[in-house]
Amino acid sequence: SSGINAEYGRLSWGQCISWPRSMQENCQQARDWVSARSKKAVEEGGLRHFGSNWHTFAPQCFQGSKYYLWLQNFVHPDRNSRGFPWCCCVSMVTGEAATEDGDDLCSLGSYDGTCGRSCMEFADAEIVEKVMKENDEMENGLNL
Repeated sequence: SSGINAEYGRLSWGQCISWPRSMQENCQQARDWVSARSKKAVEEGGLRHFGSNWHTFAPQCFQGSKYYLWLQNFVHPDRNSRGFPWCCCVSMVTGEAATEDGDDLCSLGSYDGTCGRSCMEFADAEIVEKVMKENDEMENGLNL
């Protein structure tokens, strides 16, 4: 835990920002789920005033893939965080907060998205290589 009674895990983006377990291993689906219930304009696919969260708190995906970015720098853990973003090191596959000695690796962030750590140790080299290769192949295919 973060020390302020916030809980991280599968629903690490807080009580208002969560998604079904069936989307856990697809960041893009989770992001779309959160976005559709956000305060974004209705024309942009959100619910405006009736939304449950700010779109900035949606999970960030690595290079537009189904994998989560290993450093999530706009996590909104619970109502007690009062909209202030937290930074969490996460699994690229599930988006769950990484732990060390039973404690999650989340800390208070800043409104500009800067965090006190990079979480590079949670960047899965095989996933990064796979996604970069797929993106290169797609880009090369578009440059015929």
